[in-house]
Amino acid sequence: MFVLSAFLFSANSSFAQPDKTLRGIDLARACRADDGEEGALCRGFLDGFTYGAQMAVGAQFIGQWRYGAATWCFPREAVAKELKAALLEYAQANTGSLHFPAAIVAANAFSAKFPCK
Repeated sequence: MFVLSAFLFSANSSFAQPDKTLRGIDLARACRADDGEEGALCRGFLDGFTYGAQMAVGAQFIGQWRYGAATWCFPREAVAKELKAALLEYAQANTGSLHFPAAIVAANAFSAKFPCK
């Protein structure tokens, strides 16, 4: 009986994992770091997010990004440090929204910094 109850307790506790969603505050902290794990998290998230948000018609990329209702257009010469700076600038000015998922915070930051014309 003890073995069965111990098994059930350990099986149930594995379902009670805390939320692992990366929040805006976590991304902002990571982007403040220049190197190490935190810096790698920032670079990896921004690279993956911008790649995944590219809009295309058929196989033709149209130079616009979209996530949810937010859209933005990077200048052709945009580099990673500009994306990081845009995110940190937005985070500094909008601390009340940093509890949202990092993707929403990044989309809002890029939409504000790089509007489509």
